[in-house]
Amino acid sequence: MSDIENPEDPNDGAKLKAILIVCAALAFAAAPLMTQPFTGFDPDAFPNPTPPLPLQPAGYAFSIWGVIYAWLIASAFYGLVKRDVDPGWDATRWPLFISLAVGASWIGVAQLNPVIATLLIFVMLGGAVFAMARAPHTDTWLCAAPSGSTRAG
Repeated sequence: MSDIENPEDPNDGAKLKAILIVCAALAFAAAPLMTQPFTGFDPDAFPNPTPPLPLQPAGYAFSIWGVIYAWLIASAFYGLVKRDVDPGWDATRWPLFISLAVGASWIGVAQLNPVIATLLIFVMLGGAVFAMARAPHTDTWLCAAPSGSTRAG
C-alpha cells in the first residue's frame, strides 16, 4: 500500500493537494495550446463596444508567460517531491489551486465573453494574493516568488 492510500495518515490531504497543484499548474500552462490564440478582445463583445485602442502591447511582450508557466510547474513539482507535507507550503495550496484552475479556463472564456473573463481575473487574483500572503519565508524562489511574493526568508 502506498503512502497516499493510508486512511490513517493525516498527511494524505497535504499530499493530495500537492498533486492537485501539479495538475493545475500543468493545465494552466497547457491552456494556450488547447485554445485558439488569444489576440485580444473583440470590441463588439463588450456591453458598450469600444473602438480599438491606438496602442497595443507587442506580441513578444507576452513571451513572459513562458517563464511564468515554467516557474509555476517547477515550483509545483518541487512542492510535491520535497515539500509535500510541509505546513508552510500546504497553507498556500488551496488558494493557489483556485487561481491556477480558474486560470486554465481563462483564455477559452476570454474568447467568448470579456465580462466573465474579467470576473475570472479577479478570482485568480484573489487566489494568488491569498497564496502569496500565506507563503512561507523558506524556499523563497520555489514557493513564495512563483506566487508573487518577494519577501526574503
